[in-house]
Amino acid sequence: MLDAAKEFIKDGSTGFLTVYGGYGNAKTTLLKAIVNECVSKGLSARYITMTEVMAYAREAFESQKQGDTDYGRITDLAKVHVLAIDEVDKARITEYAREVQVHLFDARYRNSHAVGTVVAWNGDFHSIDLPSVLSRLSQFVVVENNDKDMRPLLGDKS
Repeated sequence: MLDAAKEFIKDGSTGFLTVYGGYGNAKTTLLKAIVNECVSKGLSARYITMTEVMAYAREAFESQKQGDTDYGRITDLAKVHVLAIDEVDKARITEYAREVQVHLFDARYRNSHAVGTVVAWNGDFHSIDLPSVLSRLSQFVVVENNDKDMRPLLGDKS
């Protein structure tokens, strides 16, 4: 997983990098580290969960700003040089969510020569119910992380 992240950054932070697997094995930490490294190199980069993507899109319906639309907001996300999308498995998949998510991944796929997308989720690769997205992701580096959940070893944080 770490080697794939280093390669992603070394290769210009374009294309896709997908990491999936068990809980608590540093996938989120990896995404945030990639974003931090890209920002330190002067690239626009953003970490966001899929639930936050959906909330960001839906907030446009309540916006008072002229021309603010859900698809305009997704188009803005699609333009970020490196977009790290975490917890793809946790967003509820309604027809609207499917449409928004496919639109975002599709826009980034069409521009994958110029932008980079890092995605992560818990579970199996095929546990995400977006077949066209999985097809696109499979063209790039996909890493299964089966390391153990490290959270129990961190001790009581209360």
